[in-house]
Amino acid sequence: MKKFIVPILVSAGAFTFYMCSSAKVVLSTPGSAELTVAQKTWPSANLQSLEEGRVIYTSKCNTCHGLKNIPNRSEDSWKHEIDDMAPKAKLNTKEKDLLTQYILSTREVQSVK
Repeated sequence: MKKFIVPILVSAGAFTFYMCSSAKVVLSTPGSAELTVAQKTWPSANLQSLEEGRVIYTSKCNTCHGLKNIPNRSEDSWKHEIDDMAPKAKLNTKEKDLLTQYILSTREVQSVK
């Protein structure tokens, strides 16, 4: 029985590694397209603030559940998710606003592609 457990555990670990590594979401640095979209709603947005939002997303959101494919959710779904998760991630108001700007502007740009 013991000689079957090790191969099963090794196989399960390899499968889990493969699934996790193949499902990674790569996020590029926000550019002029994201900035144009963001400034429609947040006139004071700039590339630095969008990058700060990206850093929050990749560091705080990624800690518990990994990164999600941003265009796969609607704007309303993201707003609800950010409202729900911000307290759990211990985001202050500024961080929540930066995250929202990044997510929604990135979502709009990536949804068009």
